Amino acid sequence: MQTVAASTAAPAQLCHHTVTQVIAATATTTPSPGGWRQRAGISSYADEVQATVRQRPVPGGPRQYRTRIRTLGPLVGLIPPAILGVLALLLLNGSTGAARGVTGFGLALFAAPGLLFVGAPLSTGSGVYLLAIAASAVLWLAIGVVAARRATRSPAPTWRDFWREWAWPAAGVWLGVIVALLVADLVLGKALF
Repeated sequence: MQTVAASTAAPAQLCHHTVTQVIAATATTTPSPGGWRQRAGISSYADEVQATVRQRPVPGGPRQYRTRIRTLGPLVGLIPPAILGVLALLLLNGSTGAARGVTGFGLALFAAPGLLFVGAPLSTGSGVYLLAIAASAVLWLAIGVVAARRATRSPAPTWRDFWREWAWPAAGVWLGVIVALLVADLVLGKALF
C-alpha cells in the first residue's frame, strides 16, 4: 500500500494512518442499544429502509407523483371529451346552418361515442341520450385508468407520458366513430353526408 502511495504522492504527503489506527477507529463505533436489528420482522438495514419508504414517500417525490397520476389520471382523461361535448353543445344550440350542425354532431360523437349505439341522429328521448353519455363516460374513465397504469410503469412518470398513453386508445375510439359513420352512411343510402 505504501508503494502505491509513494509512487503517486510526494514523500512528505504519504498516508500516515496505520492498520492499528484504522482498527481502533472501527472498534469505537458500536451499534446503538435497541437498534434496527432489534425490531420485530426486520432482519437487515435494507429491510428497514424499505419499511420506512413504504410508510412515508418523499413529498413531491417519484412515488407520490406516480400515485397522483394513477389516482387523478382517469378523471383527467375525462377533460378532452368534456371539452368536445361543451363545444358540440355550443355549436348545436340554435344551429340553423348545415356546416355548424354537422360539426357539432361530429364533436358530440367524438365526446360521447356511445351515442352511436343508441342511434343518436335518428332516435329521440333524453333518457336514451343520458344513458349513452353515461356509457361513454365509463369508456373514457376506463381509457384513463389504462393510460395511467401504462404511464406509471416507468420509474419517473410524467403527465406527458399519461397523455401519450391516453392518445392511442382515444385515437382508436375516434377512428371507430368515423368508420361507424361511414358504414351508417352507406347503409342508409348516403342519407347522412
